[in-house]
Amino acid sequence: MDTATIMILRPMKNGDPTYWTYQWGQKAVNIARSLGYKVIDIQKESCSYENVSDAIKKYQPKLIASFSHGCVNSLQGQKTCMIAKKYEINEIVDMALSGDQDKIKIASRILDPLGYISNLDTIKSCQLNGDPCDLYCLYPTNVELLSGKIVFTTACFSAAGLGRCAIANGAYSYTGSQDLFLFPIDSMGSQDMYGNIQLIGLKELLLGHTVAEAEAKM
Repeated sequence: MDTATIMILRPMKNGDPTYWTYQWGQKAVNIARSLGYKVIDIQKESCSYENVSDAIKKYQPKLIASFSHGCVNSLQGQKTCMIAKKYEINEIVDMALSGDQDKIKIASRILDPLGYISNLDTIKSCQLNGDPCDLYCLYPTNVELLSGKIVFTTACFSAAGLGRCAIANGAYSYTGSQDLFLFPIDSMGSQDMYGNIQLIGLKELLLGHTVAEAEAKM
Protein backbone atom coordinates (compact mmCIF):
# COMPACT_ATOMS: atom_id res chain seq x y z
CA MET A 1 0.00 0.00 0.00
CA ASP A 2 1.34 3.43 -0.95
CA THR A 3 2.12 5.84 1.87
CA ALA A 4 -0.41 8.68 1.92
CA THR A 5 0.98 12.18 1.40
CA ILE A 6 -0.03 15.27 3.34
CA MET A 7 1.13 18.87 2.95
CA ILE A 8 1.92 21.36 5.71
CA LEU A 9 2.04 25.07 4.82
CA ARG A 10 3.74 27.31 7.40
CA PRO A 11 4.98 30.81 6.60
CA MET A 12 6.77 32.60 9.41
CA LYS A 13 7.49 36.23 10.20
CA ASN A 14 9.13 37.55 13.35
CA GLY A 15 6.87 39.72 15.51
CA ASP A 16 3.83 38.19 13.86
CA PRO A 17 1.33 35.48 14.89
CA THR A 18 2.90 33.23 12.25
CA TYR A 19 5.99 33.06 14.47
CA TRP A 20 3.85 30.84 16.69
CA THR A 21 1.71 29.07 14.10
CA TYR A 22 4.95 28.11 12.32
CA GLN A 23 5.95 26.21 15.46
CA TRP A 24 2.53 24.54 15.59
CA GLY A 25 3.20 23.47 12.02
CA GLN A 26 6.47 21.83 13.05
CA LYS A 27 4.57 19.81 15.64
CA ALA A 28 2.08 18.87 12.93
CA VAL A 29 4.94 17.62 10.74
CA ASN A 30 6.24 15.50 13.61
CA ILE A 31 2.80 14.06 14.37
CA ALA A 32 2.12 13.16 10.76
CA ARG A 33 5.50 11.50 10.28
CA SER A 34 5.06 9.53 13.50
CA LEU A 35 1.80 8.19 12.07
CA GLY A 36 3.55 7.03 8.91
CA TYR A 37 2.56 9.77 6.48
CA LYS A 38 4.82 11.21 3.79
CA VAL A 39 4.96 14.93 4.62
CA ILE A 40 5.57 17.76 2.16
CA ASP A 41 6.67 20.57 4.50
CA ILE A 42 6.53 23.98 2.79
CA GLN A 43 8.03 26.73 4.92
CA LYS A 44 8.67 30.46 5.07
CA GLU A 45 9.63 32.00 1.70
CA SER A 46 8.58 28.83 -0.11
CA CYS A 47 4.98 29.57 0.91
CA SER A 48 4.09 31.38 -2.30
CA TYR A 49 1.28 31.08 -4.82
CA GLU A 50 3.56 29.50 -7.43
CA ASN A 51 5.36 27.04 -5.16
CA VAL A 52 2.24 25.85 -3.37
CA SER A 53 0.24 25.48 -6.59
CA ASP A 54 3.06 23.48 -8.22
CA ALA A 55 3.53 21.29 -5.14
CA ILE A 56 -0.17 20.41 -4.89
CA LYS A 57 -0.20 19.43 -8.57
CA LYS A 58 2.98 17.38 -8.21
CA TYR A 59 2.34 15.53 -4.94
CA GLN A 60 -1.50 15.39 -4.85
CA PRO A 61 -1.67 15.32 -1.03
CA LYS A 62 -4.66 13.74 0.68
CA LEU A 63 -4.68 16.47 3.35
CA ILE A 64 -3.44 20.06 3.34
CA ALA A 65 -2.90 21.87 6.66
CA SER A 66 -2.20 25.60 6.56
CA PHE A 67 -0.79 27.32 9.66
CA SER A 68 -1.02 30.81 8.26
CA HIS A 69 -2.88 34.07 7.92
CA GLY A 70 -6.03 34.12 5.85
CA CYS A 71 -8.97 36.18 4.78
CA VAL A 72 -12.37 35.45 3.35
CA ASN A 73 -10.98 34.70 -0.11
CA SER A 74 -7.49 33.34 0.54
CA LEU A 75 -4.91 31.46 2.52
CA GLN A 76 -1.90 33.73 2.75
CA GLY A 77 1.76 32.80 2.58
CA GLN A 78 4.98 34.65 3.31
CA LYS A 79 4.37 37.54 0.91
CA THR A 80 1.55 36.44 -1.38
CA CYS A 81 -1.60 34.38 -1.31
CA MET A 82 -1.06 30.62 -1.53
CA ILE A 83 -4.64 29.61 -2.32
CA ALA A 84 -6.97 32.27 -3.69
CA LYS A 85 -10.59 32.66 -4.74
CA LYS A 86 -10.70 35.69 -6.97
CA TYR A 87 -13.86 37.73 -6.57
CA GLU A 88 -14.64 40.12 -9.40
CA ILE A 89 -16.12 43.44 -8.29
CA ASN A 90 -19.49 42.57 -9.85
CA GLU A 91 -19.58 39.35 -7.77
CA ILE A 92 -18.98 41.33 -4.59
CA VAL A 93 -21.69 43.85 -5.47
CA ASP A 94 -24.14 41.06 -6.32
CA MET A 95 -23.46 39.37 -2.97
CA ALA A 96 -23.84 42.65 -1.07
CA LEU A 97 -27.20 43.36 -2.72
CA SER A 98 -28.50 39.77 -2.77
CA GLY A 99 -30.59 39.94 0.40
CA ASP A 100 -28.97 36.65 1.48
CA GLN A 101 -27.43 37.30 4.90
CA ASP A 102 -24.65 34.75 4.39
CA LYS A 103 -23.63 36.34 1.08
CA ILE A 104 -23.87 39.83 2.58
CA LYS A 105 -21.50 38.77 5.39
CA ILE A 106 -18.99 37.44 2.86
CA ALA A 107 -19.11 40.68 0.87
CA SER A 108 -18.74 42.73 4.06
CA ARG A 109 -15.69 40.74 5.17
CA ILE A 110 -14.04 41.15 1.77
CA LEU A 111 -14.62 44.91 1.84
CA ASP A 112 -14.07 45.48 5.55
CA PRO A 113 -12.18 42.56 7.15
CA LEU A 114 -11.14 44.22 10.39
CA GLY A 115 -13.80 46.86 10.80
CA TYR A 116 -12.42 49.44 8.43
CA ILE A 117 -12.73 49.99 4.69
CA SER A 118 -9.55 49.16 2.82
CA ASN A 119 -7.90 52.01 0.94
CA LEU A 120 -8.65 51.14 -2.67
CA ASP A 121 -5.75 53.31 -3.88
CA THR A 122 -3.23 50.99 -2.23
CA ILE A 123 -4.60 47.64 -3.36
CA LYS A 124 -2.00 45.36 -4.92
CA SER A 125 -2.09 41.72 -5.99
CA CYS A 126 -2.32 39.96 -2.64
CA GLN A 127 0.91 41.50 -1.34
CA LEU A 128 0.87 41.49 2.45
CA ASN A 129 1.84 45.11 3.00
CA GLY A 130 -0.14 45.95 6.11
CA ASP A 131 -3.66 45.10 4.98
CA PRO A 132 -4.46 41.49 6.00
CA CYS A 133 -7.01 41.08 3.23
CA ASP A 134 -6.67 43.01 -0.02
CA LEU A 135 -9.90 43.32 -1.98
CA TYR A 136 -8.53 41.72 -5.12
CA CYS A 137 -6.18 38.85 -5.78
CA LEU A 138 -4.85 39.24 -9.30
CA TYR A 139 -3.53 35.69 -9.42
CA PRO A 140 -5.71 33.19 -11.28
CA THR A 141 -8.06 31.34 -8.98
CA ASN A 142 -6.40 28.08 -7.89
CA VAL A 143 -9.01 26.88 -5.38
CA GLU A 144 -9.82 23.97 -7.72
CA LEU A 145 -6.52 22.43 -6.61
CA LEU A 146 -8.24 21.58 -3.31
CA SER A 147 -10.59 19.16 -5.07
CA GLY A 148 -10.59 15.79 -3.32
CA LYS A 149 -8.49 17.15 -0.44
CA ILE A 150 -9.09 17.38 3.30
CA VAL A 151 -8.20 20.98 4.27
CA PHE A 152 -7.36 22.07 7.83
CA THR A 153 -6.51 25.70 8.57
CA THR A 154 -5.85 28.12 11.42
CA ALA A 155 -6.52 31.12 9.19
CA CYS A 156 -8.84 34.04 9.98
CA PHE A 157 -12.08 34.32 7.99
CA SER A 158 -11.16 31.75 5.31
CA ALA A 159 -13.93 29.26 6.07
CA ALA A 160 -16.56 31.94 5.34
CA GLY A 161 -15.69 32.28 1.66
CA LEU A 162 -12.71 30.24 0.52
CA GLY A 163 -13.92 27.21 2.45
CA ARG A 164 -17.34 27.26 0.83
CA CYS A 165 -15.75 27.76 -2.55
CA ALA A 166 -13.37 24.84 -1.91
CA ILE A 167 -16.29 22.54 -1.08
CA ALA A 168 -18.12 23.71 -4.21
CA ASN A 169 -14.98 22.82 -6.19
CA GLY A 170 -14.82 19.31 -4.77
CA ALA A 171 -12.80 19.58 -1.54
CA TYR A 172 -13.65 16.69 0.76
CA SER A 173 -13.78 18.97 3.80
CA TYR A 174 -12.59 22.39 4.97
CA THR A 175 -11.90 23.14 8.63
CA GLY A 176 -11.17 26.73 9.59
CA SER A 177 -12.47 29.94 11.11
CA GLN A 178 -15.29 32.09 9.74
CA ASP A 179 -14.18 35.01 11.92
CA LEU A 180 -10.96 36.28 13.49
CA PHE A 181 -8.73 33.46 14.72
CA LEU A 182 -7.28 34.87 17.94
CA PHE A 183 -5.02 33.32 20.56
CA PRO A 184 -3.21 34.76 23.61
CA ILE A 185 0.57 35.03 23.82
CA ASP A 186 2.07 35.15 27.32
CA SER A 187 4.87 33.89 29.53
CA MET A 188 2.74 30.94 30.66
CA GLY A 189 2.79 29.52 27.15
CA SER A 190 -0.92 30.00 26.46
CA GLN A 191 -0.10 30.18 22.76
CA ASP A 192 1.27 26.63 22.92
CA MET A 193 -1.76 25.33 24.78
CA TYR A 194 -4.03 26.88 22.16
CA GLY A 195 -1.91 25.45 19.36
CA ASN A 196 -2.04 22.00 20.92
CA ILE A 197 -5.84 22.14 20.79
CA GLN A 198 -5.65 22.69 17.03
CA LEU A 199 -3.20 19.81 16.73
CA ILE A 200 -5.62 17.49 18.51
CA GLY A 201 -8.13 18.15 15.72
CA LEU A 202 -5.54 17.61 13.01
CA LYS A 203 -4.32 14.38 14.58
CA GLU A 204 -7.88 13.06 14.75
CA LEU A 205 -8.23 13.67 11.01
CA LEU A 206 -4.92 11.91 10.37
CA LEU A 207 -6.20 8.95 12.40
CA GLY A 208 -9.11 8.69 9.98
CA HIS A 209 -11.85 10.25 12.09
CA THR A 210 -14.50 12.50 10.60
CA VAL A 211 -14.42 16.29 10.76
CA ALA A 212 -17.29 16.23 13.27
CA GLU A 213 -15.40 13.76 15.44
CA ALA A 214 -12.20 15.83 15.22
CA GLU A 215 -14.03 19.02 16.20
CA ALA A 216 -15.73 17.26 19.09
CA LYS A 217 -12.36 16.01 20.33
CA MET A 218 -10.93 19.53 20.11
